[in-house]
Amino acid sequence: MAESRTVIEQLQEQNNEAQDRIESLKKELSLRASENTTLAKDLVGVRDRLNVAQQNWAQERDEFEEAETYLREEYETAKKSMQDWEVLAMEESSVKKSLRERCDDLEEQLASQKESYQILSQQRDKEYNTMQGLHQALDELQISMVFVVVVCSNIHTQLTMFV
Repeated sequence: MAESRTVIEQLQEQNNEAQDRIESLKKELSLRASENTTLAKDLVGVRDRLNVAQQNWAQERDEFEEAETYLREEYETAKKSMQDWEVLAMEESSVKKSLRERCDDLEEQLASQKESYQILSQQRDKEYNTMQGLHQALDELQISMVFVVVVCSNIHTQLTMFV
């Protein structure tokens, strides 16, 4: 009997230990279940945030693609405008060079015309002076002729008187 009591005590002690272990495992299971519920809620929250982030990323990607398309179009427009401006600048440069050459030619022509004008003006002044001298000589000659006519007339009158 003593042996049976010892066995019973040992079995009761093992039973108590098993009960304690069961209680401990139940608490741990309850704790793990609680943690699992919290983790499940966290996982749902993370999945929701992930879905929102994916939607936001998709929307931002679409917006970036639209912006990229717009910027590419703007780039191409600016590139074409720049090429057009380069062509215009080259044409303007060519026209400017042509006009400068034409201006130089006209300035040379003007200088030549001025020189010709000055020569002609000097010739005109010289001829005018010559003409004035000839007019004066003609006037003097005419006065002398009148005087000669008057003298001849006087002489003729006097000679007719003597005759």
